[in-house]
Amino acid sequence: MQVKRRQFLQMAGLIPALTLARPRQVLGAVAGRTRWRMGVQWTADMPLLTRGAFAFAREVALVSESRLAIDVNVAGEGAPPGGILAQVAAGELDCGHVLFSHQQGTGAALEVFASVPFGLDAAGMNAWLYHGGGLPLLREAALERGVFALPMGDTGGGPFAWTRGVDVATDGVSGLRLPARGLGARVLAAAGAQVPEGLPATGAAMKAAFASQHLDGAWWHGLACEMALGLDAAADAVLLPGWLRPSERLVLILNKAAYEALPAVVRHMLDVCAAQADLRIQAACRHAAAAGWADLLRRRPDMPRYFPARQLRRLHDAADDVLQTVAAGDGLASKVLGQYRAALPRAGRGGRWPGNGGTRGTA
Repeated sequence: MQVKRRQFLQMAGLIPALTLARPRQVLGAVAGRTRWRMGVQWTADMPLLTRGAFAFAREVALVSESRLAIDVNVAGEGAPPGGILAQVAAGELDCGHVLFSHQQGTGAALEVFASVPFGLDAAGMNAWLYHGGGLPLLREAALERGVFALPMGDTGGGPFAWTRGVDVATDGVSGLRLPARGLGARVLAAAGAQVPEGLPATGAAMKAAFASQHLDGAWWHGLACEMALGLDAAADAVLLPGWLRPSERLVLILNKAAYEALPAVVRHMLDVCAAQADLRIQAACRHAAAAGWADLLRRRPDMPRYFPARQLRRLHDAADDVLQTVAAGDGLASKVLGQYRAALPRAGRGGRWPGNGGTRGTA
């Protein structure tokens, strides 16, 4: 056992994974083994993200020699997608895989770690989190909500929206019915868009609302998931650049008591598995997005449309105003945003999502 454990720690760079279980529950009747229950925000029709969660769980069981097993519950199998944070904090779940901006009761500080309009892309988030002081801030903000949090994946963001019959040349997003949560919703509202209450909780509901013209634009957790859902088939244009969601950082959240009850070596194994899953989920999303974008351009080369530069400047100003207001009203959000903005010149501003035409329309 010692050799296997030592080999794992030495070769951590080669390992993926995630698994969940109910806290402190003994596996069968074997002492020292724990089963957790994990809730994921993703529905069964989002295989890139659900596969990442299941792979993480399998890897944790493997490297811990079944000292920790994680049962993964896909959204719709017992927990509302937006309530996972509250359930993990309350101990109803031991852990969860979520996007903070889509969780109820998150707060502005944690929304920064999901995505910031005109902010860091996925690579920039990696630089900030792992080398720019972002991880301690993530831990601090998550503990205010009663959980531990570790980065575990990034969809890479995507285009601004899939649209039909929309012209942003004159009025930008003013008057458009657009679905959004978190900081993005505040920016769109400040720019004059209509952000409906009761936004679709699943991809199927998002597609239905868009197809029935209840929404003027739609998106759903990165280009790969959006194309798998068929949003491209329901749209006549894809609007670029992807300034609203330059990244979408996913996180593993952990019930504080359940995590602290694990032996230190098992906690370390779980942490390393989460870091590996972070890399692998990002790579899977980026690869699928690049392939999907190439296929879209082959089939529908006239589909990409671009915000005029003057509209982007107005939207950028609106985003700056919203972030200043958020920081002024929340001490922890102010601290997180201050360090996030300081990282922008070093880590790289996002919005130049792969396939968005580079800097076209942003001058």
